[in-house]
Amino acid sequence: MQPPPPEFVPYPRGDQYGSAEKLRLLQKAYYGAYWIVASTLGTAFLAGIAAFVVGFVTRDANSPVLGLVVVLAYVAIFAVNFVIGFKYGRLVAEAKDREAGYAVILGIFASLLSPCCIGAVGSAVIQQAVANELKKYGLKVGFLGLRKEEVEAKIASYSQYQQPS
Repeated sequence: MQPPPPEFVPYPRGDQYGSAEKLRLLQKAYYGAYWIVASTLGTAFLAGIAAFVVGFVTRDANSPVLGLVVVLAYVAIFAVNFVIGFKYGRLVAEAKDREAGYAVILGIFASLLSPCCIGAVGSAVIQQAVANELKKYGLKVGFLGLRKEEVEAKIASYSQYQQPS
C-alpha cells in the first residue's frame, strides 16, 4: 500500500518545513517578547513614583487617589503589554500561517499574565508559541532559552537550500 501524495497530508514529508523568512520572524518574536518584561518593570516603576508623589502630597495612606493610581497602573500595564504581545504575536501568526485572531489571543494572554513574575510569565506565552513552532524546524529551546547561533545556522541552511542554483 502506497502512502498518500504529499499534498494530502497535513505535515511536511521529505521537504524542508517552512522557510528562512518564517524562521527569522520566529526568532524576532522570541527575543522581542522580552519587551514585555521591560515594559512591566518600567510601568511599575512609574506607577510607584506616581504613588509616592500622591502619598506625599495628600499625606494620607488611605487616599482614594492613591487607589486610583494603582488601578490606573494595572490598566497601563495591561494595555502596553497587550500592544507588545500583539506585535510579536502577529509575527508568530504570520510564521505559522495563522489568522490575526491568533495574534490577538497571544496578546491577551501575554497581557493578562504579565504582572506575574515581573512580566516573565507574559513573555513566556509568546516564547512558548515560538518554541512549539521551532520544534517543526528541528530546533530545541533549552532551559536557558533559544541559542541564537543554532537559529542563525538553520536560517543560513534554509537560505542556501531555497536559493535557485
